[in-house]
Amino acid sequence: MTKNDASYETILLSLEGGIARLTLNRPDKLNSFNVRMHEEVQRALQSVRGQGARVLVLSGAGRGFCAGQDLADRAVAPGTQGVDLGDGHAFGSVVDLDDLIACAYQSFLEHA
Repeated sequence: MTKNDASYETILLSLEGGIARLTLNRPDKLNSFNVRMHEEVQRALQSVRGQGARVLVLSGAGRGFCAGQDLADRAVAPGTQGVDLGDGHAFGSVVDLDDLIACAYQSFLEHA
């Protein structure tokens, strides 16, 4: 994969020259995680694992990196089961990426 992978709805993913770029792409919600984003980040991290990525750059589209979990997405009716987001969190997979450097950078000054 050298250009953005269009198979995702909530993230942007590209890999070029050993550098994987994963951008959280819900700027209207300050890139807060919903169930789909959790799934897509986990899938994206699995896909770069065997494709020669040596660096993973994490960023957020728009004016903020990530506001956390989208609480509206986790809303459940009383007495019903909550949304299963899997074990740990979406970036827990980064720990399993051997020899991969992960970093995140987003400055508020960029958007001033």
